[in-house]
This record gives sequence, structure tokens and C-alpha cells, in this order.
Amino acid sequence: MGTALHATGVGIMTISIVAHISRSVVESRHLTQPTWLSSFSKITPYSLWAGLLLVFAGIVLRDRSWKRRPSS
Repeated sequence: MGTALHATGVGIMTISIVAHISRSVVESRHLTQPTWLSSFSKITPYSLWAGLLLVFAGIVLRDRSWKRRPSS
């Protein structure tokens, strides 16, 4: 379960970063914005944070070392 959350989070973050880069290129060159980029405009500000949250949740679920205490 942790690995799936981690992979999903990385995928969401990658899509968000590509959309941000594409938007900045379109705006800097004064091009018309493609339809796929305009559809991401409402969710991209939150998708990077959601992806980061899923990555950390996947790491915590995968490792679970924060619950265990070393026996001395």
C-alpha cells in the first residue's frame, strides 16, 4: 500500500511540474494556451501539495519505523 501511494504521489507531482513549466513557457512566449493546459489551471496549485502528501504517506506506511522502538 505504501509503495502505491508513493508512486501515485510522484506521478501527480510530475504532472503538476510539467503543467507549471508548460504554462510558464506559454505565458513567456505569448502563445495561445492549449485546452489541456487550461483544464489543469484549477487543480494544479493543489496537486503539487497533494502529491507531496501522498509521497510522505507512502513512505510512512512503507517503513513504519517511527512506531517501533529499538529494544535495548
